[in-house]
Formats: sequence, structure tokens, C-alpha cells
Amino acid sequence: MSELSTRVRLRREELGLSQEQLAQRMGYRSKSSITKLEKGVNDIPQAKLEELAAALETTPAYLLGLDVPCPPPGFEPLPAMAMVPLVGSIACGTPITAEQNIEQYIGVPAAWHADFALTCHGDSMAPTICDGDIVCIR
Repeated sequence: MSELSTRVRLRREELGLSQEQLAQRMGYRSKSSITKLEKGVNDIPQAKLEELAAALETTPAYLLGLDVPCPPPGFEPLPAMAMVPLVGSIACGTPITAEQNIEQYIGVPAAWHADFALTCHGDSMAPTICDGDIVCIR
């Protein structure tokens, strides 16, 4: 059995699709083409590979074993990250002065456009912001 055959079957099963349902997504009249593909009897024409990948909600590279494993349904990859300085603490209850010394750099989503971050101490803003949470300042 080829890598393609195995990955088609595994991805179909991950999505909870029957062979009939996948055949319908591909516009086939019956499941026999899918059965033969999964058993390695037939190969898929290159022109149909992108259509098969779309029907399986993945990429042609994944189906051919040229990519990392396909993430499970509903999975969202991490956004692009940027490094910002964690410069100190902020009071969330008892007043304290924010230190201006950079303790370390932490990764935050670049889309936040954060200039720096602070560690919160205290629980006056709970449950939204709790002791030990980090807030980003723009």
C-alpha cells in the first residue's frame, strides 16, 4: 500500500467520512474509486490530487507524505509571534511601582503590536486578570 493510499484512508477516518461520503465530495457515482485508491489498486491522476486534498480538508503535500501531519479538525496554529520586553510588574490591588528594568523577552502575537509586557500581582481584577498573569501594553 502506498503512502497516498494510507494517508487518504487515515484522513477520511479522522474526518469521520465514509467512503461513500468522500466519493460524493469528489463527484464519483460510487465508492469503488475510493475503495481502490485506499487499497492501492488504483492511483489518482495528478489533475485530481488537489480536488482530493480539498475534499479531505488537507493539502496535496500531506497526502503525498511531503508535509507535516495534518492537524486535527478545529486546530488553529499559533499566530506569527514578536518578541517584546517583560519590563516588570503592575499593581492589581496593593499599589506598587512598575520596574523599568527588562527582566526577559517573551513572545506575543505580532498582530497585538505590543510595546512591552508586565506581570500582574494581586487579584483586584479577578477573574479577568489574575495574580501572575502577563498583560501587554501598546
